[in-house]
Amino acid sequence: MIYHLSLEEILNPQVLKEAIYDDLDHDYYWSEDFSDTFYIHLAKAGFISVATVHEERFLLLPQIQTHYAILEFRDLHISHHVKTLLKTPSRYSLRFNSAFKEVIAGIKESYEDCWIHEAYERLLHTLYAKRYDDFKLLSTELFDTQTHTLVCGEIGYLCNNIYTGLTKFSLKDKAHKNWGTLQRVLLTQHLEKEGLAFCNLGHPQMEYKMDLGALVYDRHAFLKKCGLLA
Repeated sequence: MIYHLSLEEILNPQVLKEAIYDDLDHDYYWSEDFSDTFYIHLAKAGFISVATVHEERFLLLPQIQTHYAILEFRDLHISHHVKTLLKTPSRYSLRFNSAFKEVIAGIKESYEDCWIHEAYERLLHTLYAKRYDDFKLLSTELFDTQTHTLVCGEIGYLCNNIYTGLTKFSLKDKAHKNWGTLQRVLLTQHLEKEGLAFCNLGHPQMEYKMDLGALVYDRHAFLKKCGLLA
């Protein structure tokens, strides 16, 4: 069963801890509230929110995961292939918030059943356009400087002095092999220079996250690391 979740519940510390954080049998919740206020409070409480369409209704799916892939900057592993690419910095250009619409389009084109549906996409545009305290939506773009092609793009956000990655895409052509990993390495190095605490890569099941040096934290260990639990 997936329970409904409201802003009032998120703002109630007792409900948040006892009914949500301590309930390890549930991770996904649902809501029809696609407001930026709700989304940001979810992010501040440790949720990662995606979306779906159910019976022609747009539903937000906030998830308080049971396990998280956490990448500490000191643990970043750079493969031989990426080290080779890093030796030719004139070949690529890392940019931020310069091609937001193109990144969204690239993500939607890359996944047959992409969860960035109409309501969620409108929310992303709102989050991108406005400025908030302790929350910033970040579009990361990696361009091929020779062809001016957007090769990789990622959407994530800065919140609680942590970077959380939402979703990304990269071209699969032979000329840009390993550029997806290159983008993640360059972004991680940038975030370290900006003074972020660490990167939350979300679900730990994908092997590339472990290859980058991420470690798996259970829910309570993650929440304590974020300062959300004593």
